[in-house]
Amino acid sequence: MTAPTTPARPSRAQHSWTFGDGEIRSLTGLRGCAAVMVMLYHFVLNLPEGTLPARQILLNGYLWVDLFFILSGFVMAYSQTAPPAAGRPPATYLSFLLTRFARIYPLYFVVLIETACLALWRTETINTAGFIRTFVLNIFMVQAWGLAPSMEGAAWSISTEWGAYLVFPLLLAVTVQSRRSVAWISGAAALLVINLLAFSPGPFTDSGQDRGGPLDIYSAATIAPLLRCVAEFTLGLLAFRVTKAMVRLYGRWTGPAATATMIAIMTAMCWPGLDVIIVVLFFLLLVLLAPQHGSMAKTLGTEIPYRLGQWSYSIYLIHDKFSHPVKALHAKLVPILPAAGIITAVLTASLVIGCSAITYTFVERPLRKLLLHLARTVSLRKTATTLRGPVVPVVMSKGLDASR
Repeated sequence: MTAPTTPARPSRAQHSWTFGDGEIRSLTGLRGCAAVMVMLYHFVLNLPEGTLPARQILLNGYLWVDLFFILSGFVMAYSQTAPPAAGRPPATYLSFLLTRFARIYPLYFVVLIETACLALWRTETINTAGFIRTFVLNIFMVQAWGLAPSMEGAAWSISTEWGAYLVFPLLLAVTVQSRRSVAWISGAAALLVINLLAFSPGPFTDSGQDRGGPLDIYSAATIAPLLRCVAEFTLGLLAFRVTKAMVRLYGRWTGPAATATMIAIMTAMCWPGLDVIIVVLFFLLLVLLAPQHGSMAKTLGTEIPYRLGQWSYSIYLIHDKFSHPVKALHAKLVPILPAAGIITAVLTASLVIGCSAITYTFVERPLRKLLLHLARTVSLRKTATTLRGPVVPVVMSKGLDASR
């Protein structure tokens, strides 16, 4: 008689999350929720005080842009683990930039042209030289580097993120591909920059801009918005390294920890001035959500947040066009409806989301595919040989993209 065998106890590694499994749906859903929060932030600025509940949380909504920057760095690093498609050469620096350009530029260009045309139509007298200079800098997405105002309000962050993409190989080298000590020094430097921007007004941050909080920095009068983006993009790269190092330690505790971190974020947003703490909590949230364990990750990966994540770039880029009509609609509804502020916000947000689904389907996605097809007709092998550029990832697999 053979003695019964005891099943081998699964190792911790068998329960752990590994890289290279495709899209992290919880992060896509998180991006969608962040885009909605930024939209509501701009809506609440155009509504009377007391119109919406949880007003302070909404007034801290600009901080979700900081989450975008951190998430972008995380996803750029995550894409490093995706092997090249069969028959294709390893991606080069040029192919990386072409891919990012194809992702962010089509809708950006369409919105910019529409904004420029409206500005010319509505303005009887215009400084032609100044307008042309601003328009050219916006076309090249370099305006928010302390050079010119963004013609489309939300586009300042697109400009700064383009700057982060340009230095991505360098940032990747010092955070993900370096020694641990170099990576932590890079993270400490990024946090130092964030603190200096938040609490040390000076020549880089004193732009005369009204700031809703320490990190509410977007004025093109200084390079502070670019520093804000690059520093937080660096934190995202470091978050990826921490996540990768913790793969074997992940377990069921990450789900409750992610939920607790989100509760801490929303609690911190109930008070002004806690911006840097919230940025650190964003960093922790990405590390805890990446394994896709627990109710928080599952909820963010469900259909509605996921679709919002797919449409998030459109939501972010076009919602500002609806900010001022919010005030007019609210004025019409106040005499006839109770809770007019909430109804106004819900109706307008629904309209923005519907329009974003359309622009994603008929502008973003088809033009992105067209640009990528054109880019792939170029021999990247010959380009790499000529330029001898560093090898970096192409970030378009399965729709995972941290851009808003």
